[in-house]
Amino acid sequence: MGDKKNIDEIKTELTIRIEEGFGLNSIHIARIDGWFESIHARAGAAYHSQHISLKDILTKTQKDFSFERLYGTLVCVYYPDYMDGINASGWHLHFVSQDRKLGGHVFEVSMGSGECMLQKMDRIEIQLPREAAFDTYSLKEASKDEIAKVEQGSK
Repeated sequence: MGDKKNIDEIKTELTIRIEEGFGLNSIHIARIDGWFESIHARAGAAYHSQHISLKDILTKTQKDFSFERLYGTLVCVYYPDYMDGINASGWHLHFVSQDRKLGGHVFEVSMGSGECMLQKMDRIEIQLPREAAFDTYSLKEASKDEIAKVEQGSK
């Protein structure tokens, strides 16, 4: 992957690659090792509470980070549209620095250069929580806008 790609350009290029090579109905994982001019990411601390939305938890625990001029790895996961609900559909990018000391869920990136490996996944295993609260909690309360804010950093 070439010069100065931002997050939208990376997602577009990855989508074109899976569309041309595999199709969009499977889960795909990409690893991009490279040089990054800048990364804007977040990480949320562990928070144990029942019946609190992810949006509300992240409001309390999330920390935003900006990293500049470093080597590292983007791990990009693609979920097809029909899996919306298990996870938000589309691409999700996470970053870890080469020394493994910096990282998080990526909202924006400026990538100088990198090498990409792409893998189609043919299975997913889900283990549901065993706590009784899981069986009584409404899991579809979040709106599409709230999910976009949490997952993609949309305003």
